[in-house]
Amino acid sequence: MKQRRILNQLFILITLFFLGANYQASAQTMMPMPPHSSNYAGYVRGYWFIAPTDFTITGLKVPIEAGTGPQSIQVMKIHSGGVAVYSTLGTNFTTLFYVNNATNNVIQPVAITVNAGDTIGILGQSNTTTSYGPSQPVTPSTIGGFPVDLNRFLYQGPINVTQAPNYSSEATGSIGRIEMYYTTAPFYSIFHSSHRRNCRWEYGQSMARISSRSK
Repeated sequence: MKQRRILNQLFILITLFFLGANYQASAQTMMPMPPHSSNYAGYVRGYWFIAPTDFTITGLKVPIEAGTGPQSIQVMKIHSGGVAVYSTLGTNFTTLFYVNNATNNVIQPVAITVNAGDTIGILGQSNTTTSYGPSQPVTPSTIGGFPVDLNRFLYQGPINVTQAPNYSSEATGSIGRIEMYYTTAPFYSIFHSSHRRNCRWEYGQSMARISSRSK
């Protein structure tokens, strides 16, 4: 009996893992990016924004327009005190993700929880080149159907060797383009509908079945 319970639990965990992986792969959305305008070589650039809703970042990628070199990406959560404006160097942040010398043009999978009101900064470059969008005060975009302003974000150095220890921002200019993929749906939503269900998993000798009873 104990062995059967263990097998039941393993079966559930494996099933949930594959359901979750398929769900995340099919549900993620790319935040709209402005068109490529030009390339900037040397110091890394990006964008910062205030999250308009709760969501999870599921993937990040430096766009192919930045070149064919390996990609480096850093995600920061900026804390109280506001976003530092150039030439002030901001250190009031936590790095939520960093990768360097990753394969070019491949989405880097992540699972970064972002809450409404969080201030997030993202830097990215291919080798030492950033893809710029058009120069403007703010770049409008959307997350989960909510409008969000993308603002110019920078570090006066590259991040292909080590992550940025500080950052700055500017009120106008081109943002560095980094593709951000996300989902606003929590994992458990795939198991819930308008009717709550009580599910019982059973593992047999050569088959498994799920039975549900609506409440």
